[in-house]
Formats: sequence, structure tokens, C-alpha cells
Amino acid sequence: AAAAEAQAKLAASGKAARFSGEAELTAIKLRTAFGDKVAGPLVEAAKLERPMSELQLRHCYLGTQGADKLAGCLKGNNLISTLDLQGNYVRCPGIEQLVGALARMAGLRSLNLAWNAIGDDGAAALAGMLRRAPKLAEVDLSNNRIGDDGAQHLAWALDAIRKDAKASIGLKALRLGHNSIQETGAAALWNACQGENGTWLTINLEGNAGQKTFEKLDQQKRPQKQAAVANKRRRSSSCAALGAKPPSPPIGGA
Repeated sequence: AAAAEAQAKLAASGKAARFSGEAELTAIKLRTAFGDKVAGPLVEAAKLERPMSELQLRHCYLGTQGADKLAGCLKGNNLISTLDLQGNYVRCPGIEQLVGALARMAGLRSLNLAWNAIGDDGAAALAGMLRRAPKLAEVDLSNNRIGDDGAQHLAWALDAIRKDAKASIGLKALRLGHNSIQETGAAALWNACQGENGTWLTINLEGNAGQKTFEKLDQQKRPQKQAAVANKRRRSSSCAALGAKPPSPPIGGA
């Protein structure tokens, strides 16, 4: 009944909504240009007794005002794991409204903000949020007019995440396809995703001028990684042939 009531409110805006689940509301998936008018009914839908785990608002054209209203709805929501806001043109002011709420969403694992024209300033605002969202695994910032300045802000955040991590790092994939990232930004991102045991993060720079720089750095690093692996295998094989265990590192410098 609660899900039906929420659906009726959204339908009253003049567009049809598709919900997943009948007995309880588990997801909202909309792909129609509502404009910022959809944010009001969504606030009510998101405050149901059994909150959703997925919210997908693709190409709804929420704009800056809709992003502001949605931020109030999402703040403190720990159950949404997938948030898809692709194609809403929230721009930098909208992102600045959303980041505070996103950082407080403890259950968030996947975030899609592609096609929102956030620019370098929006990327800088998101960079600070990434450091406060350790469980976030996938972020899509494709087609957002991000240049080298925005890329360097993101690289700073990624480097801080790597250094701050006490155990495993939650972030696994960052999509930055079809932005305006050049050589400087690509090099900063590549350096940020290099850990002690190799690359810890997959970054997609397809459609950026800096993509070749990123790939070139990867190719230069690859022989070193292969040589290190080969040396480790040779040491293990030699010890196995002699019936001994691989030598342990010295303790206390002895």
C-alpha cells in the first residue's frame, strides 16, 4: 500500500514510474525528464517505512534545485547501496549540495554521476567526499567536462585514500571517460593509483587526450612488474629444489 501510494504521487506529476517489488519498495527507477518537480514526491517515497536499496534517476533533468531537494532526502540514508543520477545536469552547485549527503550514506557502494556537467569545481567537491566514503566501490564521472584541475583534485583524494587505508580499500573502479583530461591530469591519476603491490584502482580514461599518457605509463611499468614476479618465482623454485623454505627477511637488521 505504501509503495502504491508513492507511485501514485509520482504518476500525478504527469509521468509513469516503475518500481521494483510489490510487497515492499526496494528500488525506484525513473528515466524521464521530470525536472526538479520530481524531487518532492521522491522525498516522500524515500521516507517509507522500508527504505529502498536502489535509486535510479536517469535523465530526469533534476537540475540544481532538484539536487538540493534530493540531498535533503538522502542525508543519513544508510540503506541505499546504488545511486544513479546520470544525465541530470546538476552542475557544480548541485554537486556541492549533494556531497554532504553522499558522505553520510554509509551503505553506498555504487555512484553514477555521468553527464552532469560538474566541471573541475564539481570534481574538487567530490574529491573531498571520496575520502569520507570508504565503502564506495564504483564511481562514474564520465562526460562531465572535467579537465586537468579536476583530475588533480581527484588524484589527491585517491592518494590520500591509499595512504589512510588501514586494511583493504573499498574503491575499485573510477570511470572518467570522455572528459577533457590532458597529460598532466592523466599522469597525476596514474601515480595516485599505484600501490606497493601494483595498481590498486581501475581508472577508465577513454575519450580523453590524456588516455595515451596513462597507457604509456602503464606499459613502462609492466616490465618491472613482470621482472619482480619472475624473480619471486625463481627464488621459490630454487628453494623448492633444495627442499628448503624461501628465506625470511632479516629481523632487526641482523
